[in-house]
Amino acid sequence: MSSKNKAALVIVVLHVVGTIGMLLPEWAPLMRQLTPLNLLIVAALVIIFQQSKTPSFYAYALLCFLIAFFSEVIGVQTGWPFGSYEYGATLGPKLFGVPLLIGTNWLILVICTASLTRSINNKWLASLAGALLMVGLDILLEPVAIMSDYWSWQGSGIPIQNYISWGALAFVLHSILHHFGFENKNELDKYVILSQASFFALVGYLG
Repeated sequence: MSSKNKAALVIVVLHVVGTIGMLLPEWAPLMRQLTPLNLLIVAALVIIFQQSKTPSFYAYALLCFLIAFFSEVIGVQTGWPFGSYEYGATLGPKLFGVPLLIGTNWLILVICTASLTRSINNKWLASLAGALLMVGLDILLEPVAIMSDYWSWQGSGIPIQNYISWGALAFVLHSILHHFGFENKNELDKYVILSQASFFALVGYLG
C-alpha cells in the first residue's frame, strides 16, 4: 500500500470511527474531546501530501490562517460579518475568544477545495467553485457544530448572513491562493472533503 493510500485510509477511518462514536450517546463525549486531535492529524497529513511545498505555499498557508482566524475574532467580538455567535470548549484553547484550530480548519478546507477545483482554467471561476464547495460543507457542518458545542448562535436559528459571509471569505482566500503562484495539488483532497461531508451529513441527520 502506498503512503498516500495509507494516509487516505487514516483519514477515512478517523471519520468513520468519529461518526459511529458521535451516534452512540455513551461515546459522544469522548469523540468531542478528540476533535482537536482529529483536526491536527488531518492538517498534518494535508501538509505532508501537498505536492508543491514551496516558500510561496508556506507564505500563503500562514496568510490564510491569519486572515481566517482574525476574521473569526472580529466575528465573535462584533457579530459581523457572520452574525452573533460564540465558541464552546470542544475545539480547544482560544485566543480572543476563538479556538486556535479554527484558522487551521479554514486552511485545510481551502487547500483541499482549491485542489479539487484546480482543473478550472479561469481563476475567478475556480475560486467561486471552491467557495461554493465550502458553503455546501458549512451547511452540513452547522447542525453538528451546534450539538457538539463547537459554537452557538445567539437568537433563533443560523443567520443567512453566516453562509453569505462564509462564502465571501472562502472566495477571497481562494482568490489569494490562485495569485500566489504555486501549483495547488493535494493528493488527499477528495478524501478529506468527502470524509468530512459524510461525517457531518450522517451525524447531523441521524444524531
